[in-house]
Amino acid sequence: MAKKSRTKPKLGVGLKQQRMTAKVNAAIKAIQKAFDLGIASRDAHGEDLYRRKKTKTPKFAIPEFAAQGGYKRDAVERARQFADVFDQETVEELCSECEAGKYPLGVSLIYRALSLGDLDECMELLRTAIRERWTARQMIAEVRGSTGAKSRSGRPRVMPKGPDEARQQIVSRFRPDLRWLNELNSHMGGQLDASLRKKIGTAVSALEALVEAAS
Repeated sequence: MAKKSRTKPKLGVGLKQQRMTAKVNAAIKAIQKAFDLGIASRDAHGEDLYRRKKTKTPKFAIPEFAAQGGYKRDAVERARQFADVFDQETVEELCSECEAGKYPLGVSLIYRALSLGDLDECMELLRTAIRERWTARQMIAEVRGSTGAKSRSGRPRVMPKGPDEARQQIVSRFRPDLRWLNELNSHMGGQLDASLRKKIGTAVSALEALVEAAS
């Protein structure tokens, strides 16, 4: 008796296109949802991102807004940064490019690009990500390379206009580094020598304190 083939049947071109269209549509909905969350956060408490003292007219700071809406604080912070850098018109343009390029751009890639701090630079990088179909790892490498190139070329960074914006930039710039160090330590901490592990631990503690103070 002949054995049945275990080879999975190949998907037809039409079915592949349908699945990709579904993925792109889901990605577009996620992008718009993240932007809407950022707008809602801003509308709830205006520019008062990190309220420390009670005011006559109470405003929701990010932690309170997140708790009331059932969101994770980190999700609200990132969405708020998205809404601060982008506007609705540019979000629609980005979604149109995802649709035209048939690429389901993940919200996480957008959040990585936000560390550039400039809308035009973010869009340029995201257009490249769509065109070349980047993974998250490629985006991380490109963002690090872009910010490093700026520093080496002597071009000035866009400095914050006030203390609230300074806090926001501290969180957006250093929280990704903190995550990466924690992931590195978890993934291959045992393969690193004791001296390096100790320095990573010191850096993580310092970054955690900095981000917490700015939040």
